[in-house]
Amino acid sequence: MIMMALFTVSMTSAQVHEGKMFDNVYTTVSVSGVLPTTDFQVGTTEFRKNWRPEFGIEVGKQVTTLYTTGLEFTAGVNTTGVKTAFDDMSLLWLHKFNVTNAILGYCPDAKWDLNVVGGLGWGHDMVIRDNYGVVQTGIEVAYNFNDTWSLIAKPNIEWHHVNDGLNVNHSDVGLAVGVSYKFPNVGGGRGFVPCDEGFLNSLINELR
Repeated sequence: MIMMALFTVSMTSAQVHEGKMFDNVYTTVSVSGVLPTTDFQVGTTEFRKNWRPEFGIEVGKQVTTLYTTGLEFTAGVNTTGVKTAFDDMSLLWLHKFNVTNAILGYCPDAKWDLNVVGGLGWGHDMVIRDNYGVVQTGIEVAYNFNDTWSLIAKPNIEWHHVNDGLNVNHSDVGLAVGVSYKFPNVGGGRGFVPCDEGFLNSLINELR
C-alpha cells in the first residue's frame, strides 16, 4: 500500500529530467540541543542540567524530487568529566521523503520544503567504550534562500538499542539547526530541471 501511494504521488508531481550520478549532492553542517526523553519537561532542573550540544555533518543526494538519502555523523559534547571533547558519536544512514513536492509538485524556486526523516545506524559511547544501534525519526523543515543555500531545522527522536532493546529510557529528543549547501550539477545549475511537457507532446506527435 505504501509503494502504491508513493507511485501515485510521484505520477502526480512535476516531471523532471533525470540527473547524472553526481547531480543534486548536498552537505549540511548543524548544531543540536539534545536531552534524554525522560527529562523532557521544559523549566525543570533536569531539563536545564542534562541538555547538551551536539555537532553534526551530513552528506547526501536528492535521488528524486521525492526521495533523498545521505549519511549523517554526529558527536555529543562531553558532559561526563572524562577528558575528551566528545563522549559519544553516531553514524546514520538517513532517508527523507519530501512531503511538499508530493503534494504541490516540484518547483525549483520553492522557498519551503518539508521532509519526513528516518535513519538507521551505529553509535559509540566513548566513556564505557560500548557500541549500539541507533534509530532516528523526525521531520526536517528547510527554508531555501536560493538554489544553493538553505536553513535547516530538524526536531527528532533517537532511540539507542542497548541491553533491554529500544525504549524511551534509552532515547533522546533533539532540535538540530544548520545550513545546507547544494553543489553544482555536472551540467551546471542546481536542483532538477523540469521537463517542457508541451515540447515533449509536440515531439511525440511528430514521431507519430
